Order: sequence, then C-alpha cells, then structure tokens
Amino acid sequence: PFKLNLEYAESTIQDNLSDFQRTELVDSDERLSFKRSGVQHRQFQQLQRGQFPLEADLDLHGMVAQDAKIMMLQFLDWAVEERLRTICIIHGKGYGSSEYPVLKNKLNNWLRQSHHVIAFCSAQPKDGGSGALYVRLKSNGFT
Repeated sequence: PFKLNLEYAESTIQDNLSDFQRTELVDSDERLSFKRSGVQHRQFQQLQRGQFPLEADLDLHGMVAQDAKIMMLQFLDWAVEERLRTICIIHGKGYGSSEYPVLKNKLNNWLRQSHHVIAFCSAQPKDGGSGALYVRLKSNGFT
C-alpha cells in the first residue's frame, strides 16, 4: 500500500506542475472529465461508468493545497511504479472552501499537466461522486 515518504516529499520531488489555473473554475457538484487524444472513446466511457477495478485510492479532502499536491505527486509516482492503471483520488466537494472548491479545481488543473495521466473523470456516487476522481494512468508509456 501507498505510504507517504516525508524525506522524498521534502527533498526529491520534482514539481513541474503549474498552479496557474488553466481551466474554468467548477462548482462542488459539477462533474469533471478529461481525456488525452488517443484515448479510445469506449475506454473513456468505461472509466466514467466505474467499470475499471480501482487499484488504489488517495484521500486528500480537508488538506491544504500544497500538502495535497505533494501527496498527489508522490501517489502518482508510486502508482506508476506499481504498474497500476486505475486509481481514485478523493478531493471532497469543497463545502469548506470560500467560493469554489479549492482541491477539486487544483486537481482538475494538475492532473491535466501530469504525463502519467491519460484520462480522469468524476467518480460514480458509490465512490464519492463529484467529490472524487477516477484516474486512468499510462501503461508502460502507452495508452
């Protein structure tokens, strides 16, 4: 199972993800959806329907953005190392945020920039709905 390595987080993490908001801000109940070109429509539909087995999950809700970013980056690296394909990241709905849900919007931005991620979408209600994301990862450099 995934365990945060604080030494890794503090010393070796290469954070090249911009915090500049590249996408429109979304509300708590809005569903997120993203796929890279080359991802088959059928595969993306399966992801949206929750038809891939979830191999690991990460719960970030309630965290401050910078800590969540470090956890997410390390979790993605670990998942790729473990050759996982489908993971779930729980960000919460952001009801404690001022205007827009902070983590949900940050993840929408960060995951689009990650070279590990080929697609993501809001989860099915049983897995957290609009407060969680199914994330599909590259396999051996291919979609």
